[in-house]
Amino acid sequence: MKYAKNVKLVLDTNVIVSAIRFGGVPRVLWERCLKDKSIVLLTSPATISEISEVFTRKFDWAGSQVTELCQLLQQNSLMVHPSVPLRVVRDPNDDMFVELAVAANADYIISGDKDLLELGDYNGIKIMSVVSFMRELG
Repeated sequence: MKYAKNVKLVLDTNVIVSAIRFGGVPRVLWERCLKDKSIVLLTSPATISEISEVFTRKFDWAGSQVTELCQLLQQNSLMVHPSVPLRVVRDPNDDMFVELAVAANADYIISGDKDLLELGDYNGIKIMSVVSFMRELG
C-alpha cells in the first residue's frame, strides 16, 4: 500500500523483540518497516539503548550481534532527540516512546504494552497493537 504521505511510526521494544525472536505478525511489520520507504521508522538514543540492553540482558546476545541490530535500526530509521520530558504512562519506562512520538510528530506508536495501549491516543498519535496497525494498513 502506498500512502499520500509518509507514515511515521515508533515501535516499542517489545514489538522489535517479538519480530526478531518470535516472528509472526510483528516480523511482517518489522520487514515492512525495513523495505517500505513510505514508512518512516523513528528511533531515539533512549530507545536504541533499551533495545541494546534487552537483547544483551534477556537474550544473552554477544556485543557484535547487538551492535549489528542497532546499526540496522539506525540505518533504517530517523534518529530523533526528544527534548521535552513527559510523564503520561503509568510505567515511567514507557514515557520514552511517547516523548519520541511527540518530538517527531509521529502518526503511530505500535506496542504490545498494556500501559501504552490503554492510552489509545496521545496528542493525535494513535497507539495500537501490531495486529490492529497491520489491519489499518491493509
